[in-house]
Amino acid sequence: MPHPALDLTIFATPSVRWANIATAAFTIGFTAMFFALVQFTLAVWQYGIVRAGMAMMPGPVVVMALAPVFGRVAARHGQRALLVPGGLVYAAGGLLLLTGLGDRPAYLTELLPASLLSGLGVALVLPQLTSAAVQGLPRDDFGAGAAVNQAIRQLGATFGVALTVAILGTVTPTITAGAFRGVWVMLVVCGVLTSAAAVAVPRRRPALDTVAAPAAVGAQP
Repeated sequence: MPHPALDLTIFATPSVRWANIATAAFTIGFTAMFFALVQFTLAVWQYGIVRAGMAMMPGPVVVMALAPVFGRVAARHGQRALLVPGGLVYAAGGLLLLTGLGDRPAYLTELLPASLLSGLGVALVLPQLTSAAVQGLPRDDFGAGAAVNQAIRQLGATFGVALTVAILGTVTPTITAGAFRGVWVMLVVCGVLTSAAAVAVPRRRPALDTVAAPAAVGAQP
């Protein structure tokens, strides 16, 4: 077809290929975390709906506050400089959930630190993925590259919920914190995979590198 709906040749661009792999890994863990934490606080800690929602707030607040700052950093230094450490920070948040959460409610010492660390990881990673996924594409392909990245985000989100359900099975009022360990392990793995994929995202060259230096007056061509 001369004008396919999805031109698979865009995946020949390293930034597109590896940024989308990182997107898939990260959105699986990102969605699984929120879905599982709501189930955890409701079923294990016996929080009410409103209290469970309030318990989720610190992480998104961190993202809201820091994402614009990190966006400016990425514009100057490139997305990879944030994506690689960001995936590891997110994995560290999952590790805190894995080692810290118990059957007895301990929000300030267990869930809050993990939420803040995970929020920092999300702020470092999530806003940079779309721009990294179109880096290196011709301007005419920016729309297609961004659309592919958004589709992969949606697929990853759906898969993250499905994996969480598969790991937890039926959530009952008698479920314990131990039943969630597989989900927290998945968050750690997704964070590490995000960083591993981001390592292969090419460094963004400074703008000066892309502009030919003017020839000196009188220089021979």
